[in-house]
Amino acid sequence: MIKKMFYGKWTRKLINVLIWVAGYLSFVAYVIAGGYAIIKGNEQQKLTAKRVFIVVLLFLAATAALDLINNFGAMSGNSYYSSWVYDFYLSMTRIVHFAEIGVFGTFIILELLKKEDPLIVEADLFDE
Repeated sequence: MIKKMFYGKWTRKLINVLIWVAGYLSFVAYVIAGGYAIIKGNEQQKLTAKRVFIVVLLFLAATAALDLINNFGAMSGNSYYSSWVYDFYLSMTRIVHFAEIGVFGTFIILELLKKEDPLIVEADLFDE
């Protein structure tokens, strides 16, 4: 069923873009799309999935560190929300989110601008 539905419609470029978009949207979406590409994809898709995994982990680690700062500060009481630490947390959170948009947007645009033979259709991904 899936093979008939997608056969001849997905190019390598679109599958790589899908992997980058899934990485930006959420870790769970990346695990589904990237994991499938690693298991069923060709070498180029496996390499793209590994790159996305590293970028996702970097942003996940940055977000986790900022959340840790916020949680420890919140445990200290109400004075935390008027301190410089909270201002630092808010500023860094915004910077990390803008950086995430920039990095993923850049890689998505780079994938879309890659030269590819339009006649090459990704049939390997749906072969059994």
